[in-house]
Amino acid sequence: MSKSSISDEFRNCKAITVVFGNDYLLNTIVENLSQDLSVMSKYRLVNQSFNNAIIHKIKKMHREVVIRKDFNCKAENTINFGSERRKDYDCKSCSIFLNCQRVTSNKISKLFRFLKSVVDIKIQRLVLIPCQVNRMCLDDKILHDLVLKELIGPNYNHLEDYMVMYDICRQGCDMCFRISENCLRYGPLQSLVLKRNKHYESLEIRDESLYCYVEMYLHKNFHKYTAANISKTILLRLFRLYANTITCDCLSLILSRGFESAAHSFPKALVEIIVSRWKIETLKLEFSFGDKPSYSLVPAEYRYFSVIKLSEPLDSHTSAIRMFGVFKVDFSSL
Repeated sequence: MSKSSISDEFRNCKAITVVFGNDYLLNTIVENLSQDLSVMSKYRLVNQSFNNAIIHKIKKMHREVVIRKDFNCKAENTINFGSERRKDYDCKSCSIFLNCQRVTSNKISKLFRFLKSVVDIKIQRLVLIPCQVNRMCLDDKILHDLVLKELIGPNYNHLEDYMVMYDICRQGCDMCFRISENCLRYGPLQSLVLKRNKHYESLEIRDESLYCYVEMYLHKNFHKYTAANISKTILLRLFRLYANTITCDCLSLILSRGFESAAHSFPKALVEIIVSRWKIETLKLEFSFGDKPSYSLVPAEYRYFSVIKLSEPLDSHTSAIRMFGVFKVDFSSL
C-alpha cells in the first residue's frame, strides 16, 4: 500500500470521526433515516455514537404507541370461521401495525422484547385500534399478553393514556388494574377497574357495559324486581357496587349500533347518577360499530329499560336533573 493511499485513508477516518463526533450532524443524519425499525437497527452497527442516537430516536418514536390489527389473514381464509381459531401466533400471513410499522405475527414477540429490553421504551400513550371484522389467526388473549408482558412489562407506571384495550380484555385483569392506578385517561372501562378509588381526567365507558351491570344485578334478583318497580333507589344500590368512588372531568359514552337481539336500551337513570356522583364536567357521546359480545344479547323478558326511539317527541321523556351548558354529539365514527 502506497504512502498516499495510507494518508488518504487516515484523512477519511479522521473526517468520519469529526462527523460522528458532532452531535448536531449525527442527529441530522439520524432524523433523516428511514422510519422502518429493521433499517434503523442496521445503522446501530456503525459505531457507539450512532447506536446511542438510533436508540434515542426509537425510544422517542414509541412514547406513543398505536397498535392496529390487520384486517385479514390469507391463511385464515382457508379455515371455517365457525371453528376454533388457531391459538398460536406463528402465522406469517397475520400482521399488526405498530404505529406505521407492519409486523407479522411470528415476529411480534421478538420486536416487543427488543423495544422493552434493548431500547427500554417508556410508553406514555397506548392505543389499540380493533378491526371491525376479525379474520385473523392471532388470538386476542395472546395479543393482550404480548402487549402487557413483553412490550410494557414493569414500565406500566409511565402510562398516562391507556385506550381501547377493552376490546381484547373485556372483564379486566390484574395488569390492566395496575395500569389504571397511574393513568390520567383510561377507557373503555372494564368491570374490574370500575371498583377502584381514582380521579381521571378522561374516561370512556360503553353503553353495553352499563346495561350489563344493571342487567346482571337485576337478573340475580329477578324475583324482587320487574320493569314496573325499578327505581333510582335500586340503581343507586347498584352504583355503590360499581365505581362509587371514581371521579372524572370528562366522560365519553360510547353508543354501540346493534340490531335485533343484539340491540339494547340505555339505562338513562344510571347515567344521571354517574354524571352526578362522578362530578363530571364534560359529557361526550360517541358512536361505534363492531362485533357484539355474547353477553350483551339480552332476552326480551330481561329488557328492564324502555327503548328510546328517535321518532318520538322529546317532551315524552323525562329531562335529566343536571343540565350542561354545552352539549355536543360526535357522528364522525358512523
